[in-house]
Amino acid sequence: MDGDDRTHYLLLEMALKTQSDAAHEALSEFKPVAKNVLLRMFSQKSYEEVRQLKDIEALQSRVHKELAMVLVQNGYQHRIEEVLFTKMVIQ
Repeated sequence: MDGDDRTHYLLLEMALKTQSDAAHEALSEFKPVAKNVLLRMFSQKSYEEVRQLKDIEALQSRVHKELAMVLVQNGYQHRIEEVLFTKMVIQ
């Protein structure tokens, strides 16, 4: 992320809630796809935009929607119940 004449970093960890072990196992194949969704979403934002994110639930919901759509397009057959952010560090 760019901002005020220097590069900034965002560390984001998330967990995906599913209803079955089969869904969880299948999802591990799609980790690169999930990471790409996040990268595309946040690379378009400036440091200030990310720093001022206050509504985490709305952001989790947006990530859930984007991720669910991309996973279905890539052949993932199970439903993701929820996206949970477990760590968010902005420097």
